[in-house]
Amino acid sequence: DGSWGVDDKAKSIFDRDSSHSVTSKLCGEHANCDLGIAVGGFSQGSLIVGLASEYDDRVSAALLYGSGNLPGYLEFTLAGIRDMQCMNTVKLAKQRRRYFSGDNDRLFGGDYDGTRTQLAGECNLPSF
Repeated sequence: DGSWGVDDKAKSIFDRDSSHSVTSKLCGEHANCDLGIAVGGFSQGSLIVGLASEYDDRVSAALLYGSGNLPGYLEFTLAGIRDMQCMNTVKLAKQRRRYFSGDNDRLFGGDYDGTRTQLAGECNLPSF
């Protein structure tokens, strides 16, 4: 379906209701996750951690490197069957997310102007 299994990967890592998820194994005995969980990822990893708050409401901040929006592709396949346009509808407030993208990212934008445009689209901001 073109989603690369991003939603399934996010769920397997961050599902608070699963005793097999990474956060379930770390939180409690090894860390007090009630204080918040900060996540970060690069490329596909940024798409995965961008969905973390969908599965664990303790996720309080996200840092996404090399992330992007491919209009007509990722906007409807990023989360598989979920109807969302990249990061526009995830539970984590956009003020609690930070994005970094290279000015010549070959996949997301291609050049400086294209990268800025796609990043604005992913962040649900007007083009700048």
